[in-house]
Amino acid sequence: MSDDAVRAPWKTQPHVLMEFDLRQPGDFPRTYTVTLFIVEHDNGDLQKAFEELEKRVGPQIKAAAVAAAVAAGTAVGAAVGSAVPGIGTAVGAAVGALAGLAYDGVVKAIDDGLSDDVFTSIPVTLTVGNLSLLGQQPGVGTEQSLKVREHGADYDIIYDWNVVLAPAGQPPSDVVQALAAMGVDFSVPEADLRGWLANPDFTPYPAIAQALLAWRRRLKAPVFLDVIVWNYEHTPGVTSPRAVADVRPDVLKAAVLEGSNERHGTQATTIEQLFTP
Repeated sequence: MSDDAVRAPWKTQPHVLMEFDLRQPGDFPRTYTVTLFIVEHDNGDLQKAFEELEKRVGPQIKAAAVAAAVAAGTAVGAAVGSAVPGIGTAVGAAVGALAGLAYDGVVKAIDDGLSDDVFTSIPVTLTVGNLSLLGQQPGVGTEQSLKVREHGADYDIIYDWNVVLAPAGQPPSDVVQALAAMGVDFSVPEADLRGWLANPDFTPYPAIAQALLAWRRRLKAPVFLDVIVWNYEHTPGVTSPRAVADVRPDVLKAAVLEGSNERHGTQATTIEQLFTP
């Protein structure tokens, strides 16, 4: 859009095109891809045009997407089964294949149904190498643009990848259970711990807890979460984190290592010594 009267309100209330849940199980790196299908409607009422589009080509799009998803799922399943690092690349390739398989049929259906200008699909991809460093990753939280020049048109598409924390509130019981499963317990009253975990604006507990869970590793001997947080926050020059992206991996590892050695009277020197095989 080039008209500021139309574009300006979107700056404060952008349209959410696609959402991904980073908490879903799986290894990192991961690749997230959104494929843009752009149709320029030249005449008539836009709302009616989209209703007509759904009526005429909806079934064809759904059928093509389902068929492609089945094929893509096979590739993803193979990657998961072999536990090969870099599964994000495989996922991204599968999504790209989905766009390629479905595009020809979708374009033809739109052309036949509405005779509008259909532009070449544009894949927009973000590869997340480390969840705890997501906030520092290029392309996250900054405005980006795509130039589209086709059919005599010249468009700028403005977009960004935005990270949103889960809503504040009492965390589900599986958060504490998940921490316990990896060997992280607590030495404070559970009610206090749950209160801190439910308060991402004023405590570091939610951010540090999620950063720990992102390791997807199990400790040989348990370590207190409250001690980990205390060690982390008392590290010189470190700011108390309020988001997972603010948690420094090196400081977190040192905090866990110190907490484990203090509790069990050990002298481990690396975090890897604390994990089960």
